[in-house]
Amino acid sequence: MSRRRRYSGKSQSLIAARLVQPRREWVYYTNRIRREVARLMRMPLEDIYDVRLKEHQLWVSYRGADGKTCSTFFSYRRLPLWQELVVSKICACRNRRELARFSVAMRWEYRNFCYPIAMREIIDETLDNQGCELDWAASAGEAAC
Repeated sequence: MSRRRRYSGKSQSLIAARLVQPRREWVYYTNRIRREVARLMRMPLEDIYDVRLKEHQLWVSYRGADGKTCSTFFSYRRLPLWQELVVSKICACRNRRELARFSVAMRWEYRNFCYPIAMREIIDETLDNQGCELDWAASAGEAAC
């Protein structure tokens, strides 16, 4: 039986919008990614043979319960490193337009992907704080004129 997905139109995800690009930005983090994947899959690090960064997800090769090599795809969004990447990108926003793009993309992400509640709260708090910082910087700039 095949899984049917409802077509929801063009993707507005963080990756599709090119707001974050984990494949390019995480090239030097493969060991950390392996550790995070092993912890999430509840298996020893030695059982994770290979992790490959794909455009929208990870490909993971691991030793199965029967000792044979298995592989699976794994969402970037499940990794703690994803939260760090998103938060750092939000903090790098220098104007309201950039921040608005992140806000719209995050609403789309929350509707279409399952985010852990703690991660969602941290990202939302970062969006709010960055908005306040941008407002404060704009009002301080106007006062200086």
